[in-house]
Amino acid sequence: MLKHLGSLDSELRDKLIYRNFCKIITNNYLSQSHLKQMLATILDDKYLFKGIRLKEDDSVFTRSFSTLLIALILDADNRKDFLSQDT
Repeated sequence: MLKHLGSLDSELRDKLIYRNFCKIITNNYLSQSHLKQMLATILDDKYLFKGIRLKEDDSVFTRSFSTLLIALILDADNRKDFLSQDT
C-alpha cells in the first residue's frame, strides 16, 4: 500500500489505501515494530520529501498522505508509547 500512497487515482489513494491504513493502525493490527519501520520509511525522500522542490508536480499527494500516516502512527504511539523520545 505504501508503494501507491500518492497515487493519482483518488479511489485507490483515498478510499482503499488511506482508509485501510486507518483501520489497521487504529485497530492495532500492526505490531509496534511494523509501525516503527513504516515511520522510518515514510520519513525519507521517497515519501515525506518526495519532489519537495518541484513545482506543479503530483508528488504533493505522496507528501500529503505521508503526513496523514505519520499522524496515525503518532496517535498509536500516544496510546501505546512505543516510540523513543528521539524519534
